[in-house]
Amino acid sequence: MAGISRIPRLVAGGLLAGAAALAPQVVLHAQESRQPPADAAAQRAVLDRYCVGCHNERTKDSYAGLALDTVDLTNAAAHAELLEKVVRKVRTGQMPPAGRRRPDEATRESLVRWVEAELDSAAAANPNPGR
Repeated sequence: MAGISRIPRLVAGGLLAGAAALAPQVVLHAQESRQPPADAAAQRAVLDRYCVGCHNERTKDSYAGLALDTVDLTNAAAHAELLEKVVRKVRTGQMPPAGRRRPDEATRESLVRWVEAELDSAAAANPNPGR
């Protein structure tokens, strides 16, 4: 009888040990996701490095009509439609295209999160009630 009651304790102990081993990873991930995205100057540098070579005023007719070199990132509301397109293309990995220099995952995620936060803030400040 003593052996039977021992098995549930061993299982519970194993589960507890596994949970304790995973806890630091969960906390670390939660801390990473709470870090604020970088500022406009940092995001401008990302666009300049990875996007503006193709998407600029000089080449905009050749590359989907996008000129990212003239976008004022401090005024996301003025460029909302364009920035929404940038977010979609970068998030899905369509941009920068394969074979071109691409940002690492953290840089890409920071850009997307920052642009989304700016667009959300602009939309909240000027809600569109519809018709």
